Amino acid sequence: MARNIDILIVGQGLAGSLLALEFDRLGFDYLIADNGWIHSSSTAAAGLINPVTGQRLVKTRHLEQLLPAALETYGALERELGVPLFHPRPMIRLLREGGEADRLEMRLGDPGYEGLLGPRLGPAGMDVSLAAPLGGFEQYQAGFVDLPLLLQGLRARFSAAGRLLPEEIDAAGIRLEAGSLRYKEILAGRVVFCEGYRGKDNPWFGYLPFQPDKGEILMLEFERALPRCIINGATWLVPVTGNRYRLGSTHEHRRLDEQPTEKCRRQLIASLPALLKSPPGFRLIEHRAGVRPATRGAEPFIGHHPEHPGLSIFNGFGAKGSLSIPWHARRFAEYLGERGPLPPHADIGRFPFPGHR
Repeated sequence: MARNIDILIVGQGLAGSLLALEFDRLGFDYLIADNGWIHSSSTAAAGLINPVTGQRLVKTRHLEQLLPAALETYGALERELGVPLFHPRPMIRLLREGGEADRLEMRLGDPGYEGLLGPRLGPAGMDVSLAAPLGGFEQYQAGFVDLPLLLQGLRARFSAAGRLLPEEIDAAGIRLEAGSLRYKEILAGRVVFCEGYRGKDNPWFGYLPFQPDKGEILMLEFERALPRCIINGATWLVPVTGNRYRLGSTHEHRRLDEQPTEKCRRQLIASLPALLKSPPGFRLIEHRAGVRPATRGAEPFIGHHPEHPGLSIFNGFGAKGSLSIPWHARRFAEYLGERGPLPPHADIGRFPFPGHR
């Protein structure tokens, strides 16, 4: 006998999971399909929340909306799941060239950056363990989300509520029927694809300009204590627990798979002297790889297929998913519930569909 639901979500990464929580809030009947793929970009990500990024020190677009929504969402989930998820950490940026210092001074004079950046510190003002010949500065309102712990907790929650379909869905296996969409014995009024970088191969949404970016990170356990802050230079170190730190990340646009490589392991380890003056000995605990669902223009893909409006996408959050997804999940859910519009910057209607002229 067929099961009728409002929405079938494909993918239980961070995007699919937080969207499902919004559907709970609005009373939608849904299932979330996922095979527990441990190498998804969400489980292999560091979960960084970093309001100002790059050597040009650019504030994340829409930060005034994104940051409060992210902090509210992770705080509520901490209370519900009973585990710490968001870990605020000071971030120390190491200056790498003189122009970066000039840009810092310019940003410090910009009211739009108030409360995000600290003053420049000379080498003498930096922790003695840091490799900072040009000095550095502190970035405020930074931290990281424990994504594996969060997704594990939500998977258990979805399963206990009868919301989890523990299998991988091939988009080509979804049949369009009159007034509904069928997958095996499930009839859904809508299917939302939250497939990460695999969205580039989706038969309905593959026309969107994905620019996937493979990244690898290491978990290292050092032989002695290091500063309990995020150290950000050409790569970064994120304190996790005890003397364990995540070291990342690499970027690869050609080989798009979830397999860790020896080349990137060596590359990351070789970057340590640019972060620490005398890197202590360490033990490699874990080496993970994932592919970020980055996009041309660095804005997400949200909306309906132009010819099949029952098919939707919620994807394309790239390296800033931990910061960006909570606010966009609420906006999309409210749009589906006819309570508000889609954010124009994320609406896939901004891209021409190949079948239309």
